[in-house]
Amino acid sequence: LLIWEAFQKKELNICLNRLKEDQRVCIEMFYFENKTYKQISEETGIELKKVKSHIQNGKRKLKNDLEKSGVFKDV
Repeated sequence: LLIWEAFQKKELNICLNRLKEDQRVCIEMFYFENKTYKQISEETGIELKKVKSHIQNGKRKLKNDLEKSGVFKDV
């Protein structure tokens, strides 16, 4: 089980690094640092609408990449 979890984390990091920089930063801040859209916008200088877009598009790409890798079938 620990090996599987380590594999999943490794795959997640690989897939995160495939995202465009702004998408990756917004997703990491939103999901891993629990920042709001407003906080992300203020800290990065990215427009609020673009933060929302980066998270939505990055999440979709991340989901597709993880499904292709076989890590998650129903993310």
